[in-house]
Amino acid sequence: MRFFIFFLLSFSSFSQTSRDNDSWWSDNYNSVTTMGINGNYDSRFGNDSEDKIQKGVAVEMTTLHGIFLFDYLSLSAGLGIDWNSNRTFWSMPILGDLRIYFHEHGFDNSPFVFLQMGKNVKIGDVFVEGRPVKIGAGITLGEDENLQYVLEIFKKFKEAVFVGETGYYEVTSFGASFGIKF
Repeated sequence: MRFFIFFLLSFSSFSQTSRDNDSWWSDNYNSVTTMGINGNYDSRFGNDSEDKIQKGVAVEMTTLHGIFLFDYLSLSAGLGIDWNSNRTFWSMPILGDLRIYFHEHGFDNSPFVFLQMGKNVKIGDVFVEGRPVKIGAGITLGEDENLQYVLEIFKKFKEAVFVGETGYYEVTSFGASFGIKF
């Protein structure tokens, strides 16, 4: 687990050195690393049509790397780590991310909207498969083109099929995250 967090942080630091070169890639490269907390509203649906509302929290850390297209649209891919407290399971989401910034390349305290979709890779033998989807809005803060702060609010949907159980476990959450953008 410590190795994964170290890998996540060191991989995002690569983006800082890649912006030092003067080329198309360095001008259009985008890296966002965030850490967030979600308030969960969990539902359990099975063949018996059970429905249980439970509360819990989830903590996530995500790093995304991609490029800007048309100066306002960012397409990225990335991965993260996600922990759900209620059922106490870990997952590693592999994500695709689409962001639309209202200022060129997200500079000058730019508001943005985003959509993330992906697939959860299981950590341990808790679930068989899963998918996360996150939609939200945020703002970049900072005057420097090489480092900016990111604030996000979002709604997230997660789904998992647990080992040895019928039906699926669905989590809807609202959350906020804070991060850095290179």
